[in-house]
Amino acid sequence: LFPNCVKCPQSTLEFALRTQEFIELVRLEKFSEAIIYARKHFVPAAKDERSLRLVQQAMTTLAFKKDTKCSPYKVRQVNEYD
Repeated sequence: LFPNCVKCPQSTLEFALRTQEFIELVRLEKFSEAIIYARKHFVPAAKDERSLRLVQQAMTTLAFKKDTKCSPYKVRQVNEYD
């Protein structure tokens, strides 16, 4: 992996990694930490309409229980990957 590519301001890879880290905090029910994380990493990333929609979708995971059937917001459990 090329570290400079991940750090690029427009990097979709960096945004995907940040989103996954955020979702892991939500999955572990560390909601306060997830909000702090989102403020630090998502606010600067929401520069255009597309990235704003992605940030909004990620943040919406906070509003749903982890056992929701609503697929865009379902937080996968580790045992689902087995």
